[in-house]
Amino acid sequence: MTRQDIAEVSSGFVAAAGRAREAGFKAIELHACHGYLLSQFLSPDSNRRIDEYGGCIENRVRILCDIVRRIKAEVDRGFPVICRINASDRVEGGLDLSESAEIAVALQASGVDAISVSNGIHASRPYAIVPQMSVERGCYAADSAHIKARVNVPVMVVGRINTPEVAEAMVRDGKADFVCLSRALIADPFFPIKAERGLVRDIVPCIACNECLATVHGHTGVACTMNPRASRELWYERNTLKASKSKTIVVIGGGVAGMAAARTAANRGHRVHLIERSDRLGGQLSLAHKPPHREELENALNHFRHLIHRSSVIVHLGREWTLEEVAGLHPDHVIIAIGATPRKPVLPGLDLARAYFGWQIISEQIDPGRRNVVVGGGLVAVEVADFLATRGHHVTIVARSGLLGKAVWADRVYFTDRIEMLGVDVLTHARIVEVGKGWARVEVESRERRIDDVDSIIVCAGYEPENHLAKDLQGLGLDVHMAGDVQGSRKLFQAIEEGTLVALGL
Repeated sequence: MTRQDIAEVSSGFVAAAGRAREAGFKAIELHACHGYLLSQFLSPDSNRRIDEYGGCIENRVRILCDIVRRIKAEVDRGFPVICRINASDRVEGGLDLSESAEIAVALQASGVDAISVSNGIHASRPYAIVPQMSVERGCYAADSAHIKARVNVPVMVVGRINTPEVAEAMVRDGKADFVCLSRALIADPFFPIKAERGLVRDIVPCIACNECLATVHGHTGVACTMNPRASRELWYERNTLKASKSKTIVVIGGGVAGMAAARTAANRGHRVHLIERSDRLGGQLSLAHKPPHREELENALNHFRHLIHRSSVIVHLGREWTLEEVAGLHPDHVIIAIGATPRKPVLPGLDLARAYFGWQIISEQIDPGRRNVVVGGGLVAVEVADFLATRGHHVTIVARSGLLGKAVWADRVYFTDRIEMLGVDVLTHARIVEVGKGWARVEVESRERRIDDVDSIIVCAGYEPENHLAKDLQGLGLDVHMAGDVQGSRKLFQAIEEGTLVALGL
């Protein structure tokens, strides 16, 4: 950039601040983090200039301080200006905490009204801009505390703040003057109001699954696993009114799709029976939170159980109902949400080997031995490998795809880094050809190799829908609908959304 380019960009920021004030906004925030232009000026890694805008901290922060001073002088001296900066770029040679504190001091001198603290650029490993569920809550509190000790203006902080307790502790303990919520407000726009009124149990939790991030990058709008209304609020407002006629609805399957359907139908005024053959609600989510660093999923599970508990849904647990018993409830509609069963591949020798499904490992029903081969490259396969390797097992993943966990875009880098760190052997573009007692024969890019001393083969090859029940109930003349994995493999947010939408249509 030439000096003229820099002047034009600076004027653009000042003009934008003026338009924001004219439009009625109460403050503006200058985004000088995450590797975007102003962040690039601040970082010694990306700023290689040898003029007055590069080199020492004073030069690198010059453009940002100039913009702040011009907004104060040309727009309104009383118009609050916040600057968001990285505490650290989280890359080698990038901005670090000691330099960011000096930048904060310079910004204070330029007239900034508050400093917001974040972390990371898009090249950070692990991904730090939008920390996912493996990262501790309030993860940037120590950074904001360090910067707060150097300045007198208020300091704000972001990063995995998804409960009122975490937020209040950060302010109470002097880590920050304000906390900033983003994903937490996508999950529940009424988070602050519920917290103020003491309705903490009713807050829809952000589980940091980053589905919102994945959908934004996929140009499909903002979706939220826990809040199907996200970005479609007006549509939901028009379609969630009380039903004109109360009906009897039977939901079969107590996983997330079934719970979402049951709760939505009950809220519309229907009489709802929720049937689950096991002794608890939750389905696959009851196991999904058990692999390392997936504990946040238990909050999702507990939230849905809480919603069912406080609703009018009649819950039946602990046994499988006959078709005649279901028909005996005289339902106007039946929603099938019984999920799917693990797919067993056709593989020579599989019946002779010690072979198990991934869920049997996660539930710790069996001891697979020390040396394991995991068949599959999806999320379940990666989680099972992580689960075992963390406990000291030797694991080899055999995946047909060239990418592990490619369906979970937002978390894929985290998982692959974990797998590498744990020393898991990964064979991509590979398939199991044959297995036997203690061995497996694998084809890797058209070349065969044999893996010996195998204690167990663990199959994570996807799921098969269980749609036979729908056909049987339709045979009795019942009106049947389906939601979740019963129609094919679904991500968590898709299962919740489908359960909700099916119930809204009845």
